[in-house]
Amino acid sequence: MIAAPDTPAEALPLPREVRQMFFQLGTTALNNLLGPEAFTLFSDLEAAEPDQPYAKVGLGMAYMCCSEAGEAARYFQDPIVQQSPMAASANALLAICCKLDGNASGFEQASAQALAGDAAIAPTIDLLKQG
Repeated sequence: MIAAPDTPAEALPLPREVRQMFFQLGTTALNNLLGPEAFTLFSDLEAAEPDQPYAKVGLGMAYMCCSEAGEAARYFQDPIVQQSPMAASANALLAICCKLDGNASGFEQASAQALAGDAAIAPTIDLLKQG
C-alpha cells in the first residue's frame, strides 16, 4: 500500500516544466481560438499555484481575447504579477487593455511601467501610441 502524502497533491508546487507546459498549452489554445480550453488550463494552473504569476497572466490574456479588457486588467495588475519577472510584459498587456478601453492616462502609466521594466518593449509601445 502506498501512503498518501502529508500535503494534498493540489497544494504541492508544480515542477517548472509542468508550469511551462500548462502556460504554453493555454497560449496555444488562445492562438487557435479555443477560449474555453485556455480558461480551463489557466484556471487549473491558478488553482494549483495561486501564488504564481503565470496563470494570472494567462487568464488576463484569455479575457483580452474575449474583449473583456477590464477583467483582463485586473489580472495584469495583480500584486503577484507586478512583483514577478513577468511584470514588464503584463504592463505592456495592461497598456493594451487601457488603449482598448479608451483610458489614456492608464495607457500612459502602464506604458511607462512596461518600459521601466524592460526597455526592449519600446517598439511595441511606440506602435500602440501610433494606433
